[in-house]
Amino acid sequence: MGIGCGTEVADAADSTSNTLTIASVSPKRIDIRVNRFLAPNYVAYPDRHGFEKLVVFFPGTGGIPSNSAELLEHIAHRGYGVIGLEYDSVPGVAQICSTDPDGSCSGKVREKRIYGTDVTGAIDDSRNEAVVFRLTGLLKYMARMDRRWKRFLRNDMPDWTRITVCGFSQGAGVAAYIAKRTAVTRIVLLSGPWDSTSEAVAPWLTQDSATPPDRWFAAYHEREPMAPVIKRVYRALDIPDTQISVFRGGPALMEGERVSVHASVINVRAFAGQWDSLFPSTDH
Repeated sequence: MGIGCGTEVADAADSTSNTLTIASVSPKRIDIRVNRFLAPNYVAYPDRHGFEKLVVFFPGTGGIPSNSAELLEHIAHRGYGVIGLEYDSVPGVAQICSTDPDGSCSGKVREKRIYGTDVTGAIDDSRNEAVVFRLTGLLKYMARMDRRWKRFLRNDMPDWTRITVCGFSQGAGVAAYIAKRTAVTRIVLLSGPWDSTSEAVAPWLTQDSATPPDRWFAAYHEREPMAPVIKRVYRALDIPDTQISVFRGGPALMEGERVSVHASVINVRAFAGQWDSLFPSTDH
């Protein structure tokens, strides 16, 4: 399905899988100052000339990009460049902030983890480890390997107007926070985020969004344990009901795929039809 995770993109330029180029890129190769969360970034893109859109995917807590290779390659086959980005995901925001009386805890943790702004001592993430710096470095690296990737950079930063942000579980919170701050071409939330307490959702979720409602899409499995919280968060984000996909499947399906109900949203091939609705083919 793809090349080994230890293989660098420089060695993988000729590795293809059903018209896709698959690359594994170590964060350490991009920036030697990054010393943890070093699982390879997972990159997939069509071999055909001129892919114009990029999907950046953020795994869940403790997840690594290659674990979602099935989904990422499926998206790439629909005409997108795709990046599964490694980032600082442990401890998760829910672990840090669920019992914190400071309602702004969640937003501060995400601000620091994504943009490197030192607004909280709850995590010790360094600025070099921040999501935007990891992504920018990877895009520049890929652009040196294949000039088509230059189109996703503007002024040496990600060009969010050409990027769909997507995340699973905690990674959905990364995507949502970015879309709140900056207009992206599309956002897809998969079984997350969970930024809430027993009383209310995190305040940042209800703040004005730079990305308009018609670009927000989401999905979750009806039987996953956190489904009630996820639905409450989606309501707080004002995602239209028509843009929320509810995945359904019985125990036999889950057992056959050897994944949890929560992870089934990104790992069960039987849900490919729902994936297609979330990521429209670029040929249309």
